[in-house]
Amino acid sequence: MKKFLLFIVVLIGIVFLLNEEYKVKHYSDSYDKTTSVDSKDQVIFVRGLGKYSQPDLEIVSKEITKMFGFKCEIIEPTQTESGLYTANGELDGLYCARFFNSNVKTVYVTNEYVKSHDIVVCGASYINGNFIIISNNFNDLRSTALHEMAHTLGLDHCDNKCILGHIKLGDNKGDFCNDCKIKLNLK
Repeated sequence: MKKFLLFIVVLIGIVFLLNEEYKVKHYSDSYDKTTSVDSKDQVIFVRGLGKYSQPDLEIVSKEITKMFGFKCEIIEPTQTESGLYTANGELDGLYCARFFNSNVKTVYVTNEYVKSHDIVVCGASYINGNFIIISNNFNDLRSTALHEMAHTLGLDHCDNKCILGHIKLGDNKGDFCNDCKIKLNLK
């Protein structure tokens, strides 16, 4: 009887570990690549999400590399599923952030509308997070990519005339202000 109970405990442990490994592989999109969070050697993944345009991925990759010095790697696109959308058909930015949880900074670029906190947005991310989603429905890829990347590097919105200001559609085509450049260690 003791051997049988031990077998059951070991079996439950194996099932638990396999389930955790599955969750990490399925939900993290991490590709087992490690990065240093504060290093310019960090690799940023850029990938299409749902309906997207390959040239948009290349623009985002180029602009992030040019501004921050990070190497960007365009990886295979991610398909969407019905659970990622709001009732009105927009991608739910907050749900996507939870669903695509990753330990590697990943920028998802889409041509679909994205909603965050019941507002259609150009992009969404979290302060010090690894998830960025950008919608190209507003033809402001550069500003949106730089704005959202700065959030993941620890900066909040800026009150100056700056890309990191509260984005009004098409209104932030400039650069970071001097205060934000200093905080981001940009020249």
